[in-house]
Amino acid sequence: MVARKRTDDVDEGWQRVYKVVLWLKCDSAAVSQVGHAVCASLTSGHDPVQKVTLIPRGQARGLTWFTPDEDPSLISKQQIMARIVGALGGRAAEQIIFGTPEVTTGASSDLQQV
Repeated sequence: MVARKRTDDVDEGWQRVYKVVLWLKCDSAAVSQVGHAVCASLTSGHDPVQKVTLIPRGQARGLTWFTPDEDPSLISKQQIMARIVGALGGRAAEQIIFGTPEVTTGASSDLQQV
């Protein structure tokens, strides 16, 4: 997945994602994983997205993997904030697509990560 840097691309990207989600009527796991990947890719200081999957693993209905750029034991404030944005991106995507009453418990576990 390629990170987009310009703000006009961000709005255009979200519009495309929104149209695809409505067209496919994807479940909340797909929307959540797309939210994590998009928010992480657009946030400076976040590790690049390596892989997004909807194959259930354990209790998770989908996962987004990130490739660390540097030593993961020493992180800056910018990287911490970027990780928070990435973690909450799934919840934000669910709220945008389905509305606040339809946010799932999977998105609630994102809050526990933060």
